[in-house]
Amino acid sequence: MKPRLFEHRYLTSRLIEPIHTRFRIPIILSSFLLFGLPPYLTGFLLWLFLEESTLVSYGFLLAFLWLALCPYLMWMAEDIADNFLKDFGKKVVKKEDLENFVKWVDTTGHRGIGYLLGAPFAIGADYLSFLVFPNIHPLTRIFLMGYISLLLLLAGMGFWGVISLIRTALLLKRIEVRTNPFDPDRFGGLEFEGSLCIKVTVLFSTGSLVLPLAFEAMQKVQYGNAAMLLYLLTTVYVGMIIVSFFIPTFALHDLFVKIKRSHLSPVSQQINVALEKCLSSGTQDEKKRFFDLISFYKEIDKMKVWPFDLPVILKLLGSVSLPIVISLVQLNLERILSLFQGR
Repeated sequence: MKPRLFEHRYLTSRLIEPIHTRFRIPIILSSFLLFGLPPYLTGFLLWLFLEESTLVSYGFLLAFLWLALCPYLMWMAEDIADNFLKDFGKKVVKKEDLENFVKWVDTTGHRGIGYLLGAPFAIGADYLSFLVFPNIHPLTRIFLMGYISLLLLLAGMGFWGVISLIRTALLLKRIEVRTNPFDPDRFGGLEFEGSLCIKVTVLFSTGSLVLPLAFEAMQKVQYGNAAMLLYLLTTVYVGMIIVSFFIPTFALHDLFVKIKRSHLSPVSQQINVALEKCLSSGTQDEKKRFFDLISFYKEIDKMKVWPFDLPVILKLLGSVSLPIVISLVQLNLERILSLFQGR
């Protein structure tokens, strides 16, 4: 396993790392073995021996799938942070700024407060389980409360990741970096900063796999306004996905504008001086210098200030549409199944 720049690790990463290194299997499979296989196997045994069909549902299937993927997603988040810090380290002017930034990312991103964000939802879900599933076997209830609590505690880290991303983007604006206006990425060599937003957004959007379970729960308690609650829940989550992308993006946009202006401003001043010389004397060398500076300015002006391109837009649309599609399918699942059965 490649070494990390930071010291702290997510608890889930520390748990699956021994499986990954000892058996030499992919991280995603290690994640499934530790966090996916137990709930699926336990649910199957409860269904087999207690004839408990509560856990046999589309919602539980997808929710436990996200739980199985969660350690892998958090491992990927560490990879994203580590690669970002390595690229960023090559650009920072002051070594002290880099050391402070790495320390901040290390301590902030792995704080246990993320789990606390999920704690109120875990407590609320455990309480609602008595309303949604009032007559289930005690063993099933223990299993259900335990794994749903674990799922929501880990989901809290996802929300904390979004908060940390926003704070990171704001902090980047205050750190002096070296940039090259002629870098092929047209971001002065800082394209990796712009791509950070969409990477975190895509990871956060995977939580959509938990939505069907929430929809099933609301429908089971037979609220009169269940559909409205479902749409509200989906809207709030989609809003969080959009926020996770656009707030950091706007912060980085300000940074890119500042960098672009820092390169254009001195060239603009030289153009004004060259223009005055051309108007006063107008020698061939001065005219050539003037037009060279104009070309130079135009090249720098091609620097991008918005980290947008077609692949990023498609990823964002996919992230936003995923919970919407799942919501629509869930609300119309019976109608869809009846159409297939009718055939």
